[in-house]
Amino acid sequence: SQVCFPFSSVAIMLWSREQRAFAVDRFFGNGRSVVATQHAFRARFEIPPHRLVPGRNSILSWVNSFQECGSVAKPRNGRQRNSRTPEAVERVRQSILRSPRRSARKHAVPLGILDTTVRRILHKELQFHPYKLAVVQQLSERDFVARQNLRCDLPWPARSPDLSPCDFFTITGDRYRLQLMRLSRALKEKRPLYAQRHDKVILLHDNARPHVAKPVKIYLETLKWEVLPHPPYSPDIAPSDFHLFRSMAHGLADRRFHSYEEAQKWIDS
Repeated sequence: SQVCFPFSSVAIMLWSREQRAFAVDRFFGNGRSVVATQHAFRARFEIPPHRLVPGRNSILSWVNSFQECGSVAKPRNGRQRNSRTPEAVERVRQSILRSPRRSARKHAVPLGILDTTVRRILHKELQFHPYKLAVVQQLSERDFVARQNLRCDLPWPARSPDLSPCDFFTITGDRYRLQLMRLSRALKEKRPLYAQRHDKVILLHDNARPHVAKPVKIYLETLKWEVLPHPPYSPDIAPSDFHLFRSMAHGLADRRFHSYEEAQKWIDS
């Protein structure tokens, strides 16, 4: 019958003191390369390709034990020696200062320390934390004024009770252009003077990728619509309140204004 052992027990029980010493010697002899050490280990002890060789963490653990204790023997029972010694902490600190963009794993290989130990030293002893640089669009003084004006002009309605569930899909440049085409057709049907007043249509949308896609820009140029600028980092354009539109529709029913001042006076009243 065939007997199977857990992977962890095989990895722990497989290597003798001679094999550990050879791995440490080849690690330094091959320029601190774990892969080259594994190849040399397989060739030296004639291990078939389907059999295990020491893993990366095992080799670095033996190297770390050799540097700290001068031995590759299995640790004795009882409390283990702390690998985060002042010397190891200083070596990690100097390595990080020389190459701050390298990962903890890449620092661990030349230092001969486990990458988990390097991370503990970075976080607990050195209090170092990773950070990422983000490239953002630079704002000018005019952008701040435009953002403030747009925020003051847009209505911020409460949630409409008439919202109903609908199917969602991803908006692309081509899909958004089709929506604009349907909008243009609807204006032709419901607004007879639209054909003579294309330039009187004012469109407000944000700088989302579908809105600034090349097919959309070309189509808007053919429509001759005026597109209001949307300053960078401006608040999202809120949907207009349905109750506001209904109230305006009732208030403007059968009403005609002959001048802008007359309309403004009615709004202020």
